[in-house]
Amino acid sequence: QASADPVQDKTQGQSVLEQALQEVIGRLCDKGEGSKQVTAREVLAGVEDVVLLHVESPESFFVMRTRDWKMADMMRMQMKRKWMEGGWGKVKVDDIAVLKDDDATEYHRVKVITIESDLAWVTYIDQGNNSQVPLTSLVCMSENLSTLPPMAHHCTLAGVSSEHEWNEEAARGVRLFSGKDVCKATVVGSRDCMGKNIMIVMFSKEEDQTDISLLDFLVFRALASREGQDLEGSSLPISFRSFLYLPLDRTVQEHLVKVVHVDTPDQMYINLVGENHSYIKYMENMMEEMQEEYSRHEADDQKVIYPYVGLVCAAQHAEDGKYHRAQVTELLQEEIMMVRVMLVDIGYCQVVHYNSLRRISDKFLVLPAMAIRVSLSGVRPVGEGWSDEAIKYVKEIVRTKMMRIKLEDMKTGMDECECKVVMYEDNCIQGVSINTMIVEKGYATALPELETEKSDGHPILDIDEENNLPQLQRPVMEAGSRFTCRVVSSSSPGNICLRRLVEEESFYQMSKELTRYHETHCSPALLRHWKEGDSCVVKTPGEGWVRARVDRMMEGGMVELLLYDHGLDLLVKWSI
Repeated sequence: QASADPVQDKTQGQSVLEQALQEVIGRLCDKGEGSKQVTAREVLAGVEDVVLLHVESPESFFVMRTRDWKMADMMRMQMKRKWMEGGWGKVKVDDIAVLKDDDATEYHRVKVITIESDLAWVTYIDQGNNSQVPLTSLVCMSENLSTLPPMAHHCTLAGVSSEHEWNEEAARGVRLFSGKDVCKATVVGSRDCMGKNIMIVMFSKEEDQTDISLLDFLVFRALASREGQDLEGSSLPISFRSFLYLPLDRTVQEHLVKVVHVDTPDQMYINLVGENHSYIKYMENMMEEMQEEYSRHEADDQKVIYPYVGLVCAAQHAEDGKYHRAQVTELLQEEIMMVRVMLVDIGYCQVVHYNSLRRISDKFLVLPAMAIRVSLSGVRPVGEGWSDEAIKYVKEIVRTKMMRIKLEDMKTGMDECECKVVMYEDNCIQGVSINTMIVEKGYATALPELETEKSDGHPILDIDEENNLPQLQRPVMEAGSRFTCRVVSSSSPGNICLRRLVEEESFYQMSKELTRYHETHCSPALLRHWKEGDSCVVKTPGEGWVRARVDRMMEGGMVELLLYDHGLDLLVKWSI
């Protein structure tokens, strides 16, 4: 039958809870029965999730296992009950007592060390620190609570060089690293210090799916030294996030690209444009979103705690001030807390203070790192290195422009891929490569492979010198090759004409230039004597001005033409 008295219900509920707590605590302190002193603590061993309690130095700090949280909460309730029973100030030296904080919300187990008048020095059993408190804030603890093992485990950091006297900055560094986060303590040994067993631990925490070492953090900030090593002894995380990288497709002869950064003609960085400029649009949208996110009020949770080599992050460009995706490539020993980063979408390297770096969310890692390193093939500097004039000239003619590249060679190494390319301006209809241009200007010397550029049988763009007409050579399609194509014409299953998708944009650009030129110029070539094999242009009803070849001269002034870029035959009068 249910009780009608709510007070009685509440009292019965409290009694049941207290009985359950007493049973749990009793089971934990069987070995300490009959003693008012704290029993030997459970030894910290293996790998434990912990929280930081108190720090004296990197060689002396206290942690609590997260699996002890529940017990700590149960003890707190029992200590509050004991303190409320009274007996305030009736303690003596070596007693285990309950201490109530000034804010009246926290209760702690303490051991009384000394008593001076109405004050007492105490050690916090479950925190590890010492403090002087009013005698009236103490109540002698019950026997079963006083015999529970301490929750605080005394630790020293493995691998740290011992100091005779640590400054407060080092202790503050340990607290800053840990914060209120759950960390990981890995016990690697123990040592005796004045009769106390101190556990030697490796200490780390997870940030952005990567384990960060406290020792590396302190050494990087010059708050501690590594035992027998320097900054180079820092260990790389076992696993960490990284960018995907976009390789150049070897099966494609040409690529439409945008040059985004030039160090030298041997070290240039490009972005693939993509079909319909898709990659450029993705980049622009992502950059807008990044500026919006990082321009908001600066939050502590955006800051990078430790910039290990390989860290993916966001960094401000030294020139335009915009945030770019970046990766840490080096920690500088000669400059404290300075790092070298690579802006992965433009290939630009810069040295910055680590505090300017920002954590980057996973949504900004979806798009591959867009900067691809290339070098101009077939050229070498005139002297021992590239002159400032040569670098300036190349920058002026290629930077931020749309270019077309032909991949000549690709070598894959441990750290990066080296791509040798021939580079052309996208809107250039005369087919002179940048490689050839810097040789002709005297800024470079041609290597043998550049001298055969016109005779290798596969130029991207050639010239009909007699008529001064641009003409694209047919791409070589070897057996087993695979291309993404569009069918432009078909007269039978045995006669199909294709256009590769990677050439679509160049074709439309060329068509636009061709039409613009012939709509505004009158060509005297129409009055010449034509012969079979000649190249020409012809205006068609559907496509406008197109490139063609004279295939057959016929009676009555008729000419059969092959339309180069459409694979169609066309019968016209030569006087058209």
